[in-house]
Amino acid sequence: MLYRDAWFRAVAVLGTIAVAVSSVCTADDRILLREQSQPGETMSVTLDYSARGDLQGPPQGDTKPLLHKMSARAQFAFDEKVLPASGARGVQRRAVRYYTQSAVESTVDEKRTVIDLRQPIRLIVCELRDNRAFLFSPAGPLTSEEHGLLEADAAFDNIAIGDLLPTTPVATGQTWKPTDAAVRATFNLSQLSKNEITAKLDQVTAATARIALSGNIAGITSGANTQQSVTGNLIFDRQRNKISAVEVTLTEERGASPIAWGLSAQAKFVLRRTFAASADRLKDDALDQIPLEANDVTTQLVFAQPDGQYRFYYPRGWHIGSHTPRSAVMTMLDNGKFVSECHVLAAKTVAAGTHTSPEEFRNQVQTALGNKFQQLLQEGELPAPKGQWMYRLAVAGTSNGKPSVWYYHLAASPQGNQVVFIFRMHPDQIDQFGALDVAMVSSIEFSAPRTVSNSK
Repeated sequence: MLYRDAWFRAVAVLGTIAVAVSSVCTADDRILLREQSQPGETMSVTLDYSARGDLQGPPQGDTKPLLHKMSARAQFAFDEKVLPASGARGVQRRAVRYYTQSAVESTVDEKRTVIDLRQPIRLIVCELRDNRAFLFSPAGPLTSEEHGLLEADAAFDNIAIGDLLPTTPVATGQTWKPTDAAVRATFNLSQLSKNEITAKLDQVTAATARIALSGNIAGITSGANTQQSVTGNLIFDRQRNKISAVEVTLTEERGASPIAWGLSAQAKFVLRRTFAASADRLKDDALDQIPLEANDVTTQLVFAQPDGQYRFYYPRGWHIGSHTPRSAVMTMLDNGKFVSECHVLAAKTVAAGTHTSPEEFRNQVQTALGNKFQQLLQEGELPAPKGQWMYRLAVAGTSNGKPSVWYYHLAASPQGNQVVFIFRMHPDQIDQFGALDVAMVSSIEFSAPRTVSNSK
């Protein structure tokens, strides 16, 4: 009896081992690692980001550029729901998400800055457009800070990472090269010039597949040339046919650009997906009355003067640089190349219902340009909302010895607040620039004057 029981136990153990072995791929077995998503599917996502390194400031005369110690960390958490395909040109896939956490904290030379999403725009639509993530809020335009937080400088967006997977079945130990489109989208590059990323099916179990990721890339981000070295891994959930986790370390050397300092840093990204989570804020009845298609308003960005006197809207090709309560400097890039710059200045306040005269404005422009001024090309009043007044001057001249064209705008509110917009570009950029200056200035909205109330 004892021998028979021992024999049965041995058979049971061997059977268990055989089942376990049969559930794991051998080196010759090939499996398909492709994400499969259907409209209406939901997931919860967390993304933790941390970085540390040096920012390289502009040269000071003949001295070397100064290095500024920087560090950053971010924590994002959101529920996401897959949306049906869109008929819009260039949109490959879409999702809607609600951010419960979205703070980014950065420190440069011990100066700390925290950026977060405003409460009204935490519902975000994310589209993969022409192999880059494009995010907007149906509630209204994002600010430049919110745009940078979510899209402009954001790598490893949840909508893009699935494209790193192979297009055909692979065996354990096999490698493949993710497509240029997938790498450009995942690492959020406006241009990709080198793709030496290699992915390898490292380990397979019945439940998961681990994929090693390594290599180098080069391209343009935020208007600057970047060289990046990548190492990390992805975990693929074989039951759900989706990536469930990503851990990647990225080392970057980024040159200076017209909108940012140079950068030498190392960053770590940790992404987690949970597929059994509910998404109460993304239920159909909650989304039915919300326009989830992009329009001319929601795709723009908004700049609001810090003291709240005015705000205006502008396309995403513009980047806000330095700004104070009375001024802002903006730069327009196209695929990393300079197109135009714009200075926004609070001008002298005048009596309500009046404005600076065209003659005085023209004289102010000529005085400001001095010997740069060559010729007045065009001037005239622009159509403006009721009570407002807008005037435009086009001037030809030279800047740093090179031909330049300036568009000067003066916008006045019914209360006498005035704002000047100064656009500068090379004459070769005029056709590309078009009437973007008129569109931006015409969008300005002045706030009503603040009054004091005696009521509680």
